[in-house]
Amino acid sequence: MLSVFEAAARRGSFSAAAEELCLSQSAVSRQIKCLESQLEHNLFIRDRGSVRVTEAGERYASSIRDALSLIATASINLRASPVKSTLNLAVDASLGARWLVPQLSEFLELNPNVKVNLNAITEPFDLRKENIDAAICFGDTRLSHAEARFLMKEKLVPVCSAGFLKKYPIDSTQAILDIPLLHVTSRPDAWERWLRFMDVEFDFLTGIMTNQFDIAINAAQYGMGLALVPELLILQELEEGSLVSPLNMHIESEGSYSFVWSSGTGQLEILIKFYDWLIGKACLGVVE
Repeated sequence: MLSVFEAAARRGSFSAAAEELCLSQSAVSRQIKCLESQLEHNLFIRDRGSVRVTEAGERYASSIRDALSLIATASINLRASPVKSTLNLAVDASLGARWLVPQLSEFLELNPNVKVNLNAITEPFDLRKENIDAAICFGDTRLSHAEARFLMKEKLVPVCSAGFLKKYPIDSTQAILDIPLLHVTSRPDAWERWLRFMDVEFDFLTGIMTNQFDIAINAAQYGMGLALVPELLILQELEEGSLVSPLNMHIESEGSYSFVWSSGTGQLEILIKFYDWLIGKACLGVVE
């Protein structure tokens, strides 16, 4: 009944909702009338064969969408893995794709009864609301209804393409002030901190700004500038030579990565296994 109402409110039409849910229009109308009777509120205004959701109906639809999404996710998880333990994990998209995923098969082989679902972290982030058991977060981990453990520090290194280095020879830290820089919004003061650490005086910095490390890394590979990125995200590119580090000088980010999980979760045993495996990967020289 709730899913029928939500579809009708979202589509603004009983017939469109009926088509989406493979029901008859009369069945949709009957269920919505029944819901209105239970709630003792009109959810739709019916006018000459058309309907439109009321203000109260719109508020109600908005309130139940998250709950319906959680129910749908739980149903999918149960159908996909009715017996195995399932861990719903959220992680920064770049860290997930470049560091976690290439190693995750090892954990799954060691724990064949465990299934790991991966989700990209979005803002604002709420473990319970998004039906997430745990997350790998950078920086402030003071999330409501959550506990956190330290995972690893982050080392930022300046990198560019070999072609860019030929065009802009970087023979000193001072030379960085005269070349295009690539900035990432999640580490907005990274270049400023790097230059101060290297005792380079500057007035202001310009360059290209992006909100993803993946984009900054790709931009650096295509010769668009010098990027300051976490080394753990570019190990393969450095080994292959598609990126080079002209100055072997790095800084540690002010923040660190943490493993965060929802308080009171029923997945504590699997969370401990996964954290122990993660911390092992972080300490094996992958991140120093």
